[in-house]
Amino acid sequence: MLTFTRFFATLIALGLLTLSATPVAFAESSGSEAKERPCSIHDMDDADNGNGAPLEPSDRQLFLDRLIAGLLERHHLDTHEFDAEMAEEVFDNFLDNLDPGRHYLLAEDVEAFRERHRELVANSDGHGTGERIKLAFETFQRFRERGEDRIRFAQSYLDEKPDLEGEDELAVDREDAPWAKDEAELDTLWEKRVTNDVIGLIMAERDWDDARETLLRRYDNLRRNISHSDRNEVFELFINAHANALDPHTAYFSPRNVEEFEIRMSLSLEGIGAALQSDDEYITITEILPGGPADQDGTLRPQDRITGVAAHEDCDMEDIVGWRVDDAVQLIRGPEGSKVRLRYLPGDAVPGDPEKTIELVRSEVQLEEQAAKKEIKDVTLGDQSYRVGVIQIPTFYMDFQGRREGREDYRSTTRDVRRLLGELQEEGVDAVLVDLRNNGGGSLIEATELAGVFLDGGPVVQMLDTQGELEVAEGPDNGAEWDGPLGVMVNRFSASASEIFAGAIQDYGRGVIIGSPTYGKGTIQNLLDLDRWFSEDDDVGQLKFTIGKFYRVSGGSMQHRGVIPDLELPSAISLEDFGESTKPNALAWDEIASLEYDGDPLPRSLVEQLTEMHSERVSEDLDFNNLLDDIRRYREVQERRTLSLNLDKRRESQEDARERRLAQENVRRAARGEAALSELDGDEEATGDPDILLTESARILADFAALLPEYADHESRFSARREDR
Repeated sequence: MLTFTRFFATLIALGLLTLSATPVAFAESSGSEAKERPCSIHDMDDADNGNGAPLEPSDRQLFLDRLIAGLLERHHLDTHEFDAEMAEEVFDNFLDNLDPGRHYLLAEDVEAFRERHRELVANSDGHGTGERIKLAFETFQRFRERGEDRIRFAQSYLDEKPDLEGEDELAVDREDAPWAKDEAELDTLWEKRVTNDVIGLIMAERDWDDARETLLRRYDNLRRNISHSDRNEVFELFINAHANALDPHTAYFSPRNVEEFEIRMSLSLEGIGAALQSDDEYITITEILPGGPADQDGTLRPQDRITGVAAHEDCDMEDIVGWRVDDAVQLIRGPEGSKVRLRYLPGDAVPGDPEKTIELVRSEVQLEEQAAKKEIKDVTLGDQSYRVGVIQIPTFYMDFQGRREGREDYRSTTRDVRRLLGELQEEGVDAVLVDLRNNGGGSLIEATELAGVFLDGGPVVQMLDTQGELEVAEGPDNGAEWDGPLGVMVNRFSASASEIFAGAIQDYGRGVIIGSPTYGKGTIQNLLDLDRWFSEDDDVGQLKFTIGKFYRVSGGSMQHRGVIPDLELPSAISLEDFGESTKPNALAWDEIASLEYDGDPLPRSLVEQLTEMHSERVSEDLDFNNLLDDIRRYREVQERRTLSLNLDKRRESQEDARERRLAQENVRRAARGEAALSELDGDEEATGDPDILLTESARILADFAALLPEYADHESRFSARREDR
């Protein structure tokens, strides 16, 4: 059986899951600020941490490069020598991270630096000389020079109003585009880019003069970001290019990003409650933290792009397109009780849709708001009625300090779920549905102990480390506290500890898994403080690297594939766009020997019956079909590969999209006997069931409870039975 203390000491997975290899920033404060943030980044004392002079790595960074490379070569799960092939991948990663949209560097720049890099690798012993990182700094300097040229070109192009009546198109995604062969090709690309920026602002009801001034400031921000980058940023970019060549969850955290990580881990957050990341020069929301102001308001969603910030009530809106994410966070952060206004584009916005504005009151994100909650869904199927108890678990949490101190009232997921289960049983529920949607993970201890609430002992998960040692975590064997019909809801944002719990329930055949395939993070990370190799006064950051894999009790890895639901529901998130399987260098799926455990998957015929009943029901469900229409519309926007640079065509396309949305909304209203709209109003658009997936999952679970008596052998796992009425 697993020793939890030892396991906790080695796993970053026991904290909050980091889904991205590139560290994200959190729009939160550690609580130390006592005054309002300034209105503009230019008013901040620490805004400019560079002066545009050529950068060189410090002696400490040269040593740190060799240290990190050696640690990864010896201790990463996927250990292999740093050879020429890997070195080339590292350098290509660096180029891709430096200029992901291929907007600055020329093909001749890229090939020249690649050739010099090949020569360095061929003529040196791994990382010993430090010349590779010096070359990375030279490459950055060329990028900086090209960037200055591009910004000057963009601003000069705004001396006259661009032609908005042409037939050109702009490629939306240039991640895999070839590097420009010469400056004339870059000029053409930037002419299109600037024209598109102008069209976007004019369609958002700005006149030419306003659009021009906005873009001049925006391009100034781009110049500032490039010219004022410091050597720590360049170093971090290069080291993470190396880390990402191993797997997407291995990363170097600079001292600044360590602070961000600790703020998140502390659960003492003052801000709006959102994780942010830079994506193609937009500040994009990657996660809404449960219990924070953004979550409680309910307007903002992942994939929304923040384009402006008014740091407090007396500030004008500051355009932040092109900003570094940490600069944007400095404006969004602030003391509890203060207000911040955000201008944003919804993730499903059609190009040219007007930006929206929201005001939030910054507050501390309390553990109580992230705790498990319950509700009861009443379901009628034919002449039978069912009460389905729903338990929503936003994260797997535990008050580790309280547990260490032996407090009787310390909080944890399992303790809270036990209490909620008791209340639901007193209220006479027939089935229990555990909602793990958007649960990115948390404490492995809690995932394991929670499984024991629904299983009568037995192994829950296996862990294999870099030394080939296998650990098995078992749930408590004091008997299941709910042995009635059980369902588990998951989606693509369910990860890590959520996948461990859902996978165990599925392997034992203890309940039906409903939703969309989970994220697929089956790896374990260790967080190593690098200060131990330096003097007491040095702060050099931390290294997060993969040291093991999780495996289900049936032997299969959670890695890459995630947990595939027994019954799949539609999702706007494409499996090709999000999840572990989409990450470069994600470790492969594999399997080890199955453990001995008292369980079997649900009978295939039972799953087929549930699927047939579900399909027949939703074919005539208005809310469910409206959801399918919304998903199709969202994917149409996401799959667009080019944009017309003709203003009239863009307006026509925008109007067509709005008319389709209006027609769809009026069909919904007609079906409910509501008055039709003459135009869309954001406050009136959301009609019908706000969470049809939860409603349908409760119906599926009611079907499950009704069908179980037909499967006597499998039903013996469930002793609590719904009484006939």
